[in-house]
Amino acid sequence: MRKIYSLIKFLLLFLFFTAPCSLFPAPCFSAAVSDEWTWKIFVVPPDTGWSSEEGRSIKATLTWFEKEINNDPNGLLDHDIAFVYMEDPIIEKTVERDALAIRNSKCIATLNFASDEINRLLVPLLGYGKMPVLLSHGEEVWLLDRDIPYPYVFALQLYRDYRTAALAEFAKKVFVPSSDNRIAIVGSRFSFNEEREARICEDMLSTTDFPVISFWTDSSTFNTFRMLESEIKSSSAGILFCYVGSMATREIWRGVRGLESQFQIWYPGTPNELFLSFNGIVFADQSMKDIEEGVFVSLKRKLWVTRAVDVKDEAAAGNAYALVSWLFEAIKKGKRVDSDVLVYFLARAENITFGSQTLNISSSTHRPESRNVYIMRIIDKAYELIDILNVKGL
Repeated sequence: MRKIYSLIKFLLLFLFFTAPCSLFPAPCFSAAVSDEWTWKIFVVPPDTGWSSEEGRSIKATLTWFEKEINNDPNGLLDHDIAFVYMEDPIIEKTVERDALAIRNSKCIATLNFASDEINRLLVPLLGYGKMPVLLSHGEEVWLLDRDIPYPYVFALQLYRDYRTAALAEFAKKVFVPSSDNRIAIVGSRFSFNEEREARICEDMLSTTDFPVISFWTDSSTFNTFRMLESEIKSSSAGILFCYVGSMATREIWRGVRGLESQFQIWYPGTPNELFLSFNGIVFADQSMKDIEEGVFVSLKRKLWVTRAVDVKDEAAAGNAYALVSWLFEAIKKGKRVDSDVLVYFLARAENITFGSQTLNISSSTHRPESRNVYIMRIIDKAYELIDILNVKGL
């Protein structure tokens, strides 16, 4: 009898340790699968590729995070992380194929360092893709679908109309109105961004006591300056906001200079090297690279001192550091990586380290609530920093 009992006991133990887990409702032991312990994060390269200084600095920063997490006994909520790098930059003709590869990557999120030219095409393909996508840029990318943000896309930059907000705020700070000191706005009709932003500028300055006059022109005409000439002649000084594009703004500058007027030209568009010969034009920018090199010095030092990670492109490293910090903050708050939980906390993240700034995210825009904006003037073929304003996204 004892032998039979021992045999039954042996068979039960044998079945317990060898039978499929599904046969037993009780806890079952099985070999751990690596994916259960490692959360993978997909990474889209910058347009310059991984071999560029920008690409190497991004990779170096992500490698630093990987070592920090995976060498910590507690990991990230007791998990390791691994970055999965897309090999080649996305180009226009591969956008649909690459969007499918991102969606099928089985990662918890995507960090996207592609340019806005690419992301304008990519975002609608990923906006409902059930995996969070964080853009390191996004200034020129419309994130809204029927007036609400795409649920799975987020951007580190404010949308382009922040420039108008920054320059209007700067005008309120420095402009002294008088009979000979006026503000004029010239806008291009039937050009979506320029007309929209010119009207935003009108609205923002309408709350002041400044004498503001607006002019509207067709962007296809080249006599923009003649329309403004009499106003400029009648005023000894003032500010002229130019919402007519880069070429027409330079034409206006030449006309103002020819009249020897003290009117300042303020351009609420993207600063570029074509303007470097146009002394005195004022710009606003949230990510002027020459200035940001100094903003991220402490981050560069931190990466080197802690793990001997050297980065040459400090601005690229700063963007990468901010995106990962944003993602990790959301994971820690949500205590899981389910996509719906993750996007909820991504949209409400706070105190994200970004150089000398800390960013809070707006759930209504999926962008920072505000960012520092650099006010610059062209002086002797270089950008001279004249002020830094903290500007809210519109």
